Amino acid sequence: MCIDKTMTYKSTLLDEKSFKKALVTLAHKLAEYNSNNELYLLSYNVRGDSIANSIADTVRTIHAKPVVTINSIMLNLFKNNPPPINLPTTTSVIIVTDVVHTAKSASEIALGLGQVMAKPPQLLTLVLNAKHKLPNFSATFGAIKISLESSDIATVNVKSVDGRDVIELYSL
Repeated sequence: MCIDKTMTYKSTLLDEKSFKKALVTLAHKLAEYNSNNELYLLSYNVRGDSIANSIADTVRTIHAKPVVTINSIMLNLFKNNPPPINLPTTTSVIIVTDVVHTAKSASEIALGLGQVMAKPPQLLTLVLNAKHKLPNFSATFGAIKISLESSDIATVNVKSVDGRDVIELYSL
């Protein structure tokens, strides 16, 4: 994420080693929670693409479970007029993003995609603002649940986009 000069660094929430461990932990939780279902990971942004691919690789390797990933570019093609998604009832749809700062942003994600799905999606995010309850999701998976103040910005950097895997906290 691009850091604005008006932002002040507060702390590192996850360094590179902890970041990788968090991804593996999330992959295990996701696979166990959805043990009887095929997984569809829909990434919501470019960093979500990287996160979804890492999660999918871990689930495929360790749990020998099929995982379909749909990247953010495909989702953005259908943003204003999404086609119906007809998936078997044994399919779990998980929306993958880097940070959910507000309940409103989470609702927009769910409503944008939930309108075309038969059952509510699940959410997987690296940073989740603990101050907000998230409606419209059947399950939520987060690496870090933190109470963010209105002036706090959690930034997620992924190696494929930003050159490093790290989560940091800044204030405006």
